[in-house]
Amino acid sequence: MKVYYVTYPSEKPWCSDFTAENLANHSTNNVSPATPRQVNGVRDSIIHFHNVQILGRRLRPILYMNHLHKNGNKVIVGLRGEHGKHRYDKILWKADAIATGVDPSLSEYAHSFNEHVYVLPPGEDPTLFKPLTVKNDAVLSWVGRDHKQFKHAEHLPRLGFSYKVATYNQYIPHHDLPAFYNSTRICVGFSDYEGFWRPGLEAALCGLPVIATDVGAVPNLVDKDYVIPVPAKDHLNIYMQHIQTFLEDPELAAEVGRRNRIRAHRYSWQNVAPLYDKAWGELC
Repeated sequence: MKVYYVTYPSEKPWCSDFTAENLANHSTNNVSPATPRQVNGVRDSIIHFHNVQILGRRLRPILYMNHLHKNGNKVIVGLRGEHGKHRYDKILWKADAIATGVDPSLSEYAHSFNEHVYVLPPGEDPTLFKPLTVKNDAVLSWVGRDHKQFKHAEHLPRLGFSYKVATYNQYIPHHDLPAFYNSTRICVGFSDYEGFWRPGLEAALCGLPVIATDVGAVPNLVDKDYVIPVPAKDHLNIYMQHIQTFLEDPELAAEVGRRNRIRAHRYSWQNVAPLYDKAWGELC
């Protein structure tokens, strides 16, 4: 089966690019990463758009989807977060299937458009993201696109601890991220919502304690004591208390990080890629 996994055209590889690359390596199908332009002439294949927003950026997305269908393709679109709701309903109606993150509200919303809804989270490589012996040069780590207001990067300096960030502008290549996480003591997240929250998975695989809001996959990765209600701004004192406790009790921090890594293995590519293969197989 030929599958084209379509991502955002980007100068710097980001989350969707890593997903496409790893699916090409771990799927039992013939998967090719692609941009929207590269699938214009594709026939009789599965075309999987990582995020419905990729289609939403086109001038005439419905005509474009009609063209893909006319060429005998099956089209699956990703509903990865709150931004995909309501704004792109016409595209969701036209899709042959919808892929969502682990947030149950996304699956519930997708089922109002299509009976073919699949929970397809991103994965990661536990042999790359793992505990490393490197020098700690900051207490906190935060990863994300800091211009997105719902991620609330502005809370970092309010916590009063040293921190490091990896963003699209302060870019760190994917293969260098394990050393980045391991050079800090704790990973934090403040998002109002997430379809998954990949940095939490990466940090957990590195054996870090993670303190983050109750969004996406956080409840599946993190001890419930360190899952913070939304909005984060109302609970910054809880973040500070947990951070101070971890700094004062390294053994507790190590044990929490160990449990995080065990839970995070459920999202290894060896476990996640078969979910994609099953979804694509059911579409054929």
